[in-house]
Amino acid sequence: MKILNLSPLTGIGWLVLFWTSPSVYFSGYFINRTGKVMVMFLTSIIFYFLCKAVVLAKEENSFPISKIDWFLYSISMLIITFLDEQGVFLCMVFFTLLLIWHLIIRQKEFAIMIFVCLATIILHGLYRFFIAPHFIFALNGYRPDFSYQILPMILYVENLAQYLQAGFFLYLDTFRFLIGNPPLPIGFILLILLIFSPIYFMYANRQRSDNYRKCFGLALGGFLITNVLLVIMNSFMLLKHPPLMWPEARRVFYWLPTTVILVMTLSVWTRLFLKSAVFKFCIVFSICLAVVGNIVALPKHKAIIMRQESYVHSNIQSSSDLLKALKNLYALTDSDDPVIEKNPVFQFFKLKKKD
Repeated sequence: MKILNLSPLTGIGWLVLFWTSPSVYFSGYFINRTGKVMVMFLTSIIFYFLCKAVVLAKEENSFPISKIDWFLYSISMLIITFLDEQGVFLCMVFFTLLLIWHLIIRQKEFAIMIFVCLATIILHGLYRFFIAPHFIFALNGYRPDFSYQILPMILYVENLAQYLQAGFFLYLDTFRFLIGNPPLPIGFILLILLIFSPIYFMYANRQRSDNYRKCFGLALGGFLITNVLLVIMNSFMLLKHPPLMWPEARRVFYWLPTTVILVMTLSVWTRLFLKSAVFKFCIVFSICLAVVGNIVALPKHKAIIMRQESYVHSNIQSSSDLLKALKNLYALTDSDDPVIEKNPVFQFFKLKKKD
């Protein structure tokens, strides 16, 4: 809120919308899916850093970034690639953005950010394909087979329009579930309005300096590219896991990184129109209305997720059973549930207790 100079009410409103979106609200049901939660958290740090860099880049000369910010950016970039495949993809997204930005605004800070991002990608690749297999062979006596990670790109190219369309509708659902759960057509119209409204803002403020207009175009292009790449990421995920199109899958942890990027993008968009009293009232009223919509829709989302035929229902149940077992130290000596017995978290604490 400090960087964007948002009012407390607006900032709190976006925060409540974030927490009442189904993918965030129900993420606590899956204690074995903390990787995506961490990716979401680190994505928010990186995205904040990039937004701050663009805001500071309005100055002609080199812009100051604190050592703490550099540390958080670097460590977040490093860790995010080791948590989840979405983290790897998002790291590549950030690298693409930074490269484009540096071609437009040649400042050393952007060059350093590109170097950190590229070094992270290279380090992850070295660990993934060279270092980790040697460790696994040394510890377990076999070499891992990475064929399961390969995407069937021929199938993807042959059905490109179908996968991109499905990826877009998954993105649109995530957007709708964040802003009050409007019907699909209304959600689509709102998305189109949000895309074109910054262009209107720039036209209405055409008297601004050339450097401001350049940085504004830089930020707008970055947001658009990021969200288009999120659609592509969804299509890749669907290529690997088709059940993501099922109603229950659209409401759980898979969309945490997308949700945090969307809410931060919308927060930046909000800042553009807060100076007008009319727009400010409309924005605050719309956010309050969306909060009510999110809260009212939560029971419906829960019913879809918790139904017996839902494929995520068993994951929720096993997570609940595992949590109960871990809360009772005496239960760690044995378990009748084979799913819990084989769980690595359960095995870790079981071995610790024996020690």
